[in-house]
Amino acid sequence: MAEGVTVETSKVDDHVVVLLLGEVDMANVDTTRSQVLSAAADDPGGVIVDLSRTTYLDSSGIRMLFEIEEELTALRITFDLVVPSASMVHRVLELTGVLTHMRCRTTVNDALNAER
Repeated sequence: MAEGVTVETSKVDDHVVVLLLGEVDMANVDTTRSQVLSAAADDPGGVIVDLSRTTYLDSSGIRMLFEIEEELTALRITFDLVVPSASMVHRVLELTGVLTHMRCRTTVNDALNAER
């Protein structure tokens, strides 16, 4: 477990859902990235990173999201972010353009249904 953030993974249908709880920053971004990518090691249909309970995301965390997206795209694994409009990191992702660049949904169910 990376300090400041807890990474919880679950399997829903052929997708891996990765919930990031807490703060993602320079101190834990490498470990967090590794945990997210290792969750995709079994070649799932898609990876959903749920930021609904992420309380802080600095620029290294934003870079991490782009790196994860790039790596999963190269592996032909779909990648979605879950970012509810009321979440702590929504405004940061909006200002940095992440919400328009990446496939972002408001709930895990929305992300799963979009794939069907």
